[in-house]
Amino acid sequence: TSCSSQKETLTVLTAAGLKEPFDRLVELYERENPSVEVRVVYGGSGELLALLNSERGDLFIPAGRFYADEAAERGLVDPSTFAVLVEFVPVLVVREEVARKVKKLEDLLREDVRVGVGDPRAASIGRATRIMFEKLGLWDRLEERAVVKTPTVSQLLFYLKTGQVDATVIWRHLVRDLKGVKVVPIPEEVRVNEAVVVSVTSFTENRKAAESFKKFLLDRKEVFKNYGF
Repeated sequence: TSCSSQKETLTVLTAAGLKEPFDRLVELYERENPSVEVRVVYGGSGELLALLNSERGDLFIPAGRFYADEAAERGLVDPSTFAVLVEFVPVLVVREEVARKVKKLEDLLREDVRVGVGDPRAASIGRATRIMFEKLGLWDRLEERAVVKTPTVSQLLFYLKTGQVDATVIWRHLVRDLKGVKVVPIPEEVRVNEAVVVSVTSFTENRKAAESFKKFLLDRKEVFKNYGF
């Protein structure tokens, strides 16, 4: 039964690190497409992948090609719809009070620094942190030292903002306006950037709307620039 007042609902599984620009983009899209309601589920990329297994959702936007490839391998998304939206760049971020103690990744192992990390099984930032520290041969020690291990990057940011951790590795765009911290770039030979790949799920019943929203996102990449990408 087609009824003009009935809205089409799009469910989008989106990496937590995209929340700020994404909320804005959804608002713009719904204004331009009043017949579509966009429901966004934010979470750690690993969590979202697990959610995708239950065959819910129309678009999958994790922070990292690894998760998109994994979803395609399981037949959950259509790889022919892959498109890169933005890139996440990790940085070392340290509260000003301890900034003199932490000047490089290896300093996160210091006894007098409280460190938080993202959980590599749940959050893309955790996976990137693990790979970088594995390159340095220090991951096991860092994991042992961490006072918190968070399932999403948003929680990691919260611990940093509230002073419950002194230092962490986090996406650069999330700390662009953060007061009271020092941001230290990570050397290129160690750094693991993550491409944010958008894809349409294989079980979507709203393919046309999903493709339309995907195109809308790709056409408005400049919005991400306003948020520090």
